[in-house]
Amino acid sequence: MLHKVTNLVFKISGGSFTKGMLGYCLVTFAVAQIMPSATVIFAICAPLTADFYRRSGKSPSVGLFSVALVAITAVCAMPIGNGAANYVMVNSQMASYGITGYESKLFDFFIVKIPSLIVAVICGTFICPRFAPDHETSVGENEKKMVQNEIPPLDSVREVFGYGIFLVVLVCILLGDLIPLKLWEICVIGALLEVFTGVLNEKEALSSINLSPIFLLIGGLGLGSAVVNSGAGDVIASMIQNILGDSPNPWMAAIIFWLTAFILTQFMSNLAVMYG
Repeated sequence: MLHKVTNLVFKISGGSFTKGMLGYCLVTFAVAQIMPSATVIFAICAPLTADFYRRSGKSPSVGLFSVALVAITAVCAMPIGNGAANYVMVNSQMASYGITGYESKLFDFFIVKIPSLIVAVICGTFICPRFAPDHETSVGENEKKMVQNEIPPLDSVREVFGYGIFLVVLVCILLGDLIPLKLWEICVIGALLEVFTGVLNEKEALSSINLSPIFLLIGGLGLGSAVVNSGAGDVIASMIQNILGDSPNPWMAAIIFWLTAFILTQFMSNLAVMYG
């Protein structure tokens, strides 16, 4: 499927690397509107982009940062799907804190994010590929065997299963609120079905698991919970209030809160910072 999509994009772009990169940034943006997790968005779009780079004779490392940038910036930015609930969550949070005089509207999040969305797509298309490290392309053992025809392509039945399972998992994620399963449970079930139907064998499935980002995510969530539960969030809030004073300048307040959130999200999850 990856190669078919890549060949189609290569044909549409006329072999233009920049046009192809713009296409993948826009695809990542579109997927980000229906997926509530930047990690899931990256997991879906990164292999597509990497295969396009290999087809263009470049290292995948050149384009993966662009995908990550757009995925993180654009996740649920538009008021559709999970993004449509952002303003409700904010209003509920403010009501629980007794904050009055302001009510968030449906398009507020999207309007505020428009400048950063435009910058992310432009940077991902034209700027990031120029500065990203162009490492030598590394090919996994399975890919080497496929190139050397040691691993035969899937037959028509297993190919249909591969496409079908992917689409069903995608739909289940979109309808997550209507399904009594968590996001990770849907993905795990889909991965197991890939093995049970023969799309992947056990060895291929195990070799495709990258434990580094998994442990990084687990560690980040634990650290974020520790910071929240220890009361560090209250200490940071008091420090900001002391800096701003009783009658703060609105621009200065916005800059300080932006910098604070920017720094904290390097150690904590986005939701933990938001609720703090």
